[in-house]
Amino acid sequence: MRRFYLSAAVAAAMFAVLVANTSAPAQVASEAQPDATWRLEAVEKTLPVGSETTLAVRLIQASSGKPVANAVMFRARLDMAPDGMGDMAAPLAPAASSDATVYRFTTRLGMAGRWLLAVQAKVPGVTETVQAETIFTSVEQPTGAAPPHRH
Repeated sequence: MRRFYLSAAVAAAMFAVLVANTSAPAQVASEAQPDATWRLEAVEKTLPVGSETTLAVRLIQASSGKPVANAVMFRARLDMAPDGMGDMAAPLAPAASSDATVYRFTTRLGMAGRWLLAVQAKVPGVTETVQAETIFTSVEQPTGAAPPHRH
């Protein structure tokens, strides 16, 4: 009888540990939250819809307010998460920059709205991976003025 109580207690303890460890989903690296000590600033916050465009950002160390030079952006994603459409992603490719503190990417945005750029980067002198994000707004470009209305 004593053995039964011990087995039941062990089983209950194992179940409690299992429930405690599975109640919150594990954080995957791609879902990691940005670090508050770093921020990403858009050089231009408004981008056109439909045509290939270049977006430019600066990685800022929040404590000093200074842009970071020569960081290596190794993971970047551009999607419409701010408008509730995180599955709507745009193609994104690194582009050359003549300024060591400006990081450029080429993209083609498929629709107007708010787009979240999330990056992971290696910063010189920092051992851990830096994560930061910023929001761009894409707008339809006018195709030309409407013809005057004649009576």
